[in-house]
Amino acid sequence: LLVAVIGAGLIHQKEVEAAWYKMTSLIGRILGIEKGTDEYVKAIQKTIEKNGIAVSLEEVAADAKSLWIAYSLTDEKGENDISMSSIQVAVDGESLALERQYALNNSTGSEKTASKYFVAKFNRSKADRSQKFEIEIGTFQNENGQVEEKDAYEFSFTADPEALQADTKEIDIQVSIPIEKDQTFLISEMKYNIFGCTISGSYSDMTEDDEFWLRGKDDLGNEYVFNLTSYDKPNLIFELQDLGILDHAKQLTLQLYHYSGTTGKTVSYEQKESEDAYIEEIGTVYDEDQAPEDLAVPVGDGITVDLQ
Repeated sequence: LLVAVIGAGLIHQKEVEAAWYKMTSLIGRILGIEKGTDEYVKAIQKTIEKNGIAVSLEEVAADAKSLWIAYSLTDEKGENDISMSSIQVAVDGESLALERQYALNNSTGSEKTASKYFVAKFNRSKADRSQKFEIEIGTFQNENGQVEEKDAYEFSFTADPEALQADTKEIDIQVSIPIEKDQTFLISEMKYNIFGCTISGSYSDMTEDDEFWLRGKDDLGNEYVFNLTSYDKPNLIFELQDLGILDHAKQLTLQLYHYSGTTGKTVSYEQKESEDAYIEEIGTVYDEDQAPEDLAVPVGDGITVDLQ
């Protein structure tokens, strides 16, 4: 009887996972969104093959200020390196700034077939109409330890922000925080929808040693951490870590944290991608409680954001 109950539970769990996988988009799956996202996503599914690598433009989604693009690289014969790619997007002749990229590895079960899936998020000037986007995705090859661009794949598509923008909340903040003498950090706006929550601002005196976080709680006691994910001087974007803003929360209190300096040890190691290719990774190792986020200190007064 016990085995039967456990078996039923496993079957139900698989059915739930299969239903979630079917109802949400590729963008939603890569971003880890558990709610259905199909109504906000446009399927493109265009594929170009060159020299053994097939690049597919899978899906796009847009609101008035952001663009998400899902694409994949497939090496059907197992003879090419698809561990690296580049992506550039332009609209009306204006290049868009890449904010962040997410990746998902996928194996089809065949040793000779491998695919990698990506979502790239771009910032764009506010738009409330359908626009045509030009996109170029690049692949690379490793020749005798030298990484070189291999091929470029060009696509075009249109994206309309109306559906997602209707369910996007934008909250004006406009709070200035003094950092040091004659240095001011501006928190300007919060934006959130089903694809995530961001806070934008500006700081013209950012240096390589500066790191910032926004941390806080809502009126229900839930804690939030916003990591700085994009800096295009002087503009900054913080993205909410982990979960989204809860629907029933009415108010959010945030505190800016700042760390300036160097800590930890820089290390490098090689990651084997194939028999002939190695990717050298460079990272930083910290002692306990010595990471920048542990050493960061609060700056200025707290910020109150009314969510409803």
